[in-house]
Amino acid sequence: MADNSGDKLNIDPQKPSNSSDPGAGDGKARDLERVHRLKNGDRKALEEIVKEYQNSVYRLAYSLLQDREDALDVAQEAFLRVHQAISRFAEKAAFSTWLYRIVVNLCHDVRRKRMRRKDEFSLDQVADERDESGDPPLQIADPKGESPSEFSAERELERKVKEAMESLPDKHRITLILREVEGLSYEEIAQMTEVSLGTVMSRLHYGRKKLQEILQPFL
Repeated sequence: MADNSGDKLNIDPQKPSNSSDPGAGDGKARDLERVHRLKNGDRKALEEIVKEYQNSVYRLAYSLLQDREDALDVAQEAFLRVHQAISRFAEKAAFSTWLYRIVVNLCHDVRRKRMRRKDEFSLDQVADERDESGDPPLQIADPKGESPSEFSAERELERKVKEAMESLPDKHRITLILREVEGLSYEEIAQMTEVSLGTVMSRLHYGRKKLQEILQPFL
């Protein structure tokens, strides 16, 4: 990923966004207004876009990469790409769709780099690095008040869910995350991934079926 350290943006996914659904209703009109301002050189418009979308961009990147630092790097780069490429945004699709497509493409780049590096490490080394990364766990249930055995079982299921998601081909995993985690419509996913509605539905069906098969013994 390019070094844009001189253009760092203040990305803080812990801060609440200005809207619970930036891409819906009045949010689309607000997005277009900001896009037009940004095209005219208004830096404050970019700051407003960052505040609006930083949570959803980080969440999508983390869902795809399962690594906190990589997700933050992707979020940073995504908003810088928006700034650099805003003049090429034709406004045929929703701004959020265009932004999420940038995020997905950046995540693809990160995963490809990981695959190239993977040959340099043993599988045990990779597993150790993931264990020590401090990544936030997938919260399946609140462990408070549960016995150690119940908590252990939940952590095992949590691990299996992550493994199952990682085992899916990229195109199926991304489609599943966009639908089930981000709650995007079939039409939005089709626009973002540049495939037909039928392909989106086929990928969702395959992804759900494979996850069910893998996780059936643990459910």
